[in-house]
Amino acid sequence: MKKILVFSLGPVFKDYVHGGSQKILREVSLYLGERGNKIDIYCVERKDNYEIFSLGKNVTVYPKLKFKETFPLPYKTSPYSLWKVIETLDT
Repeated sequence: MKKILVFSLGPVFKDYVHGGSQKILREVSLYLGERGNKIDIYCVERKDNYEIFSLGKNVTVYPKLKFKETFPLPYKTSPYSLWKVIETLDT
């Protein structure tokens, strides 16, 4: 078993997929999780997606990163929000 940590600047939702890259990320994560690997996905927190959830067997999504919610400007965020990302990943 491997532990795999994934970062996504796009949101990962529990019940639907938003975009092609998110679809691939979801499918690869579920495939690896089904084979016994532990997958933790950290993604952008949004007003409609902020609670930790299980995406599938051995796959947990943490929508806790304080980047800008919308593409294409995820990096255009305040220094305070960047500090919150560091705090989140440091725990």
